[in-house]
Amino acid sequence: MLHVDCVKCGTRTPRGESFEIAGRTLCFACANQFAQENPTLESEQIHRMTDPTICVNCGADGGEKEHSHLAKLPTCDKCEVFFRNRPFPTWLKGAMAVVALAVVVAFARNWRFFQAIHENKSGFVELAQGRDEEALALFESASRHVPEEHDFSILASYCRGLHFLKEDNCAEALLQFNVCGELPPNFGLEELRFHAGAGTAFDAKDYSRFLSLAEGWEANHPDSAMAVAQTASALACKYSATGDKSFLTKSLEKLKKAGELDRKELEENRFAERILFRLKSREVITLKEYERRFPEKQNWELEGK
Repeated sequence: MLHVDCVKCGTRTPRGESFEIAGRTLCFACANQFAQENPTLESEQIHRMTDPTICVNCGADGGEKEHSHLAKLPTCDKCEVFFRNRPFPTWLKGAMAVVALAVVVAFARNWRFFQAIHENKSGFVELAQGRDEEALALFESASRHVPEEHDFSILASYCRGLHFLKEDNCAEALLQFNVCGELPPNFGLEELRFHAGAGTAFDAKDYSRFLSLAEGWEANHPDSAMAVAQTASALACKYSATGDKSFLTKSLEKLKKAGELDRKELEENRFAERILFRLKSREVITLKEYERRFPEKQNWELEGK
């Protein structure tokens, strides 16, 4: 055990029972008095001195030999072995087991959410690359895993609508798009609904409905060649069905306007060509039937025009 002298009273006291205050070594009594006389003294300035020869745990006295330090505190060899190899108490082991079990149970119960999130992200990747069938399978799986999350089912309906539209099943496509609610503009849902609705009216030979939808779409997109051409197409259907020459005249006017906006686009998809065939023959056929009959580009001329 080491001893130090109090700088105030000169008493020799064990180092572990002495204090260092503002850089001064004091015994307990003098340290207490000094603190009372200096109320503004900060706690950071008061330090209890440690004796490196006294074990902080069991108090074993090493004489003049200092103990090794554990966590910056003097610790005898026996106590150091105890601290370093101390077994966890039973209650702590039990608590750790309960926590581990809770983590496993929580992970298992929420695994479906992790799956759904992964499938949702993968679905967007497939959708961005134009693989709507693969995206549909992923969104449907995500929806099955988390049926309470309606966004997944909406995305599945969107992909299902794309699939039906590609298959020319416009009526089913429209049903799917109508349950999608509102999606961000980059999904193009407004245009898809128009094409599905117009296609449904066309398939049902409801050309008045087709014309009404086309005129509404053109009104919202007056600078789009294809929007104007859709009105021309609907007017051609009305002429084919009724023989009313006013529909013929209006259809040709719209077709001319569409060509002025973007003739190349109308020629690339043979859209203008098909409208002229409809006006010339007064026969309304599908795109597939037209391409079957006329695999090569045609130059239809209307008599008297």
